[in-house]
Amino acid sequence: MNRIIQMAFRVAMVLTVKSTMVMGMEDTGERQDDPRRLRQQSGREETERRNDLKGLEKVEGALPMLSLTKLFLPKEASAYEAIYQRFLNGVLVYRPNEGNDDGKVELPIASLENPFDSSFDLSRCGDAGRYLSISTGYRKAYNPENKDKLEMWLAPRFLIEKNLVGPAGHYEPIMLDWDEQKQPMGLFFNLGGWKELQLTDNIHDELVEAETARYAGHLYPRVLAPKRYDFSAYRFDILILRHHMAQARGFTFRI
Repeated sequence: MNRIIQMAFRVAMVLTVKSTMVMGMEDTGERQDDPRRLRQQSGREETERRNDLKGLEKVEGALPMLSLTKLFLPKEASAYEAIYQRFLNGVLVYRPNEGNDDGKVELPIASLENPFDSSFDLSRCGDAGRYLSISTGYRKAYNPENKDKLEMWLAPRFLIEKNLVGPAGHYEPIMLDWDEQKQPMGLFFNLGGWKELQLTDNIHDELVEAETARYAGHLYPRVLAPKRYDFSAYRFDILILRHHMAQARGFTFRI
């Protein structure tokens, strides 16, 4: 899949450069009305375009030759191209030693099989995988494999908004307070053992909120708990939550 994307980007760049060159010549006032020269130029461009597309078709498992817009821009993102590109260029960064880059690991969102719904491979990040599950998209169901972990989710607001009448309906309580102009992406935390998806707006706990506050303003950080969840009776969950969030200190998103 990565090879397909790389090749398609190369095709897009070739076509863009050619278009820019033609526009540049027009701006300098060079004559473009010579029919013979136009035919020669058009023929060369068509030959090069076909060669580029043949190269893409040879890539293993190449997708049918759809438009580049359809290949790079999912339907959900069509009206939010700038946010989508920013999201796609994001990187999950792991630093085992706070304050320096020794042993730093970078995990690009673009390398995921599905940038809108995939989990990062944390096998190169020490024992973080014992306590954490970090994914793109939003929580849709209880996953028994994560019952003892803290789940972290990164999602653009438009993705959740477009699925409120459907699998993202339990996020409705937070949408009114979420200003897309200020924070186009959200970062959500929950314990994997919580089976109920209906959410409260946020856990109002000073220590937990202090943990999420360290994420910069371009993210909308929330710790989400099941609705009707009585934390006064389940303080042990708060202790687990705090412990696992401390393990997440080595991770940041560069968006």
